Amino acid sequence: MALSGSAQITVNATNVAAIAAWSYGIAAIGYFAFAVRMILGWGGGIRASLLLASMLATLLWAAASTAFAVRLFPEAWLAANVFDALRYGLWFVFLDALLQARRQQNGLLGAKRLIPRWAIALAIIGLVASLVISDGSPLAQVLAADSGRVEFGLRLGLSIFALTLVEQLIRWTHPEGRWSIKPLCVALIGIFGFDLFLNADAMLFGRIDVDMWVARGVANALVIPFIAVATARNTGWTVEMHLSREAVFHSTALVVSGAFLLTIAAAGYYVRYVGGDWGRAFQIELLFGALLLIILVASSGRFRSKLRVFVSKHFFSYRYDYREEWLRFTRTLSTESALQGVHERAIMAVANLVESPAGILWLEKDGRGFMSAARWNLPQVNAIEPLDGSLPRFLERTGWVVDVKEFALARERYPDLTLPAWLSSVPNAWLIVPLISGSNLLGFVVLDTPRTAVDVNWEVRDMLKTASRQAASYLGQIHATEALLEARKFEAFNRMSAFVVHDLKNLVAQLSLMLRNAERHRTNPEFQRDMLFTVENVVERMHKLMLQLHTGTTPLENPRPVDLGPVV
Repeated sequence: MALSGSAQITVNATNVAAIAAWSYGIAAIGYFAFAVRMILGWGGGIRASLLLASMLATLLWAAASTAFAVRLFPEAWLAANVFDALRYGLWFVFLDALLQARRQQNGLLGAKRLIPRWAIALAIIGLVASLVISDGSPLAQVLAADSGRVEFGLRLGLSIFALTLVEQLIRWTHPEGRWSIKPLCVALIGIFGFDLFLNADAMLFGRIDVDMWVARGVANALVIPFIAVATARNTGWTVEMHLSREAVFHSTALVVSGAFLLTIAAAGYYVRYVGGDWGRAFQIELLFGALLLIILVASSGRFRSKLRVFVSKHFFSYRYDYREEWLRFTRTLSTESALQGVHERAIMAVANLVESPAGILWLEKDGRGFMSAARWNLPQVNAIEPLDGSLPRFLERTGWVVDVKEFALARERYPDLTLPAWLSSVPNAWLIVPLISGSNLLGFVVLDTPRTAVDVNWEVRDMLKTASRQAASYLGQIHATEALLEARKFEAFNRMSAFVVHDLKNLVAQLSLMLRNAERHRTNPEFQRDMLFTVENVVERMHKLMLQLHTGTTPLENPRPVDLGPVV
């Protein structure tokens, strides 16, 4: 059937209307869920109120469009136009509030407004005029027959005005703060840009293109994730959105894998039907090569690191999910492993925070200086860093994380620091992380260049400082426990030595007495027998003493009956 004016959409009652209902129904469900999420986590504020009002107006527009697609009622078309105009007006006011906030941050509070209020008012008047001219309005009957082109022209101008507001918002936002509004700007460019093409085409041909109108619902639904990310990055708009990093990571990996598989499928289809007799063989070879490539990429630590950094950088306001990172850090430190000792695990725990694949741990040894105590995926470095060297003194005084590459480019950021010569023997040395327990420098970790580029900003440095203190405390406790065990071993050895010395003293006394009497009584047969008995007794006691030293316990003789009469 055909509708006149702005509703000149020729539709097939069974196909196009059903597709349009699904399209706008998806948009209505998406905006309803997002609006409910905002209401449940409501935090107040003018910008949050304007954003929520824009979401609700978009929800009503999508719902009215769905009703029109299902029943084709003119009243539903009029309601859809009203709510469409309403959401445009709310977006204008919201963008104007953001622009004013950016100007205040730039110190231009008293300056002339970038977008005058009369321009905003004129745009809203244009919205009302588009409703009046709309063929869904009763007043359209008294207007010219070609009034549809005027309406489309007004809506085209509103789309251009909205895109101008978005461009000004990007222009007046500081470069370092654009990451927070970039998702919102992408979403609004998508909404208003789509409407720009829709209205330009309608103005050119005097009617709305059916396919573009049907696709408009899904197009508006696709921008919801971008708006959600923007609200997560700007907690002043609404409550912070909480989304599991693992869910985003795996979802992104799934999307990348799906896109790759679709590309391979399309290439295989093309090869099979264009390659002639060899087409099917080429298709099998292509699929086999793609399978090998998927296995290689899935097992690549570099790919996972790049994907994890991409997700953290573009989907979250903070790089780290501190709960998960802390659990993983603690688990790495405390897990007993036959392959890695506690020192290697300390290196791994710190290195995993910044996607580093290798490192060396240096610890203070007996007052002689700092020596390499453990290494992970790096060659051994035989060097000693003096206790009074420039690097230990700098690390203990400042507690800073030293970026070796940054030091080479801007030494003034690290005053009174001279890197040791042995550092050049560490391949691709990147970061030097101090291990400070209390106020004492226990050691430091030299990390290798990461698998993917990592920006060492304030968040990374704070995370490394906190984690290194935890690792230093853990290593210090391990060393204290080892020292206590060593002290107890010495104490047990001293006690055993006292008993051994006492027994040896008694045996030496017996032998000395026998030797002093041997000169006078050596011809006495009884003395000779007594001397042999004494020597035999001394040898037996010495054997028992040696057995005691070997086993660590006093040996027990086999029990036997003893006649106490002769003994007494």
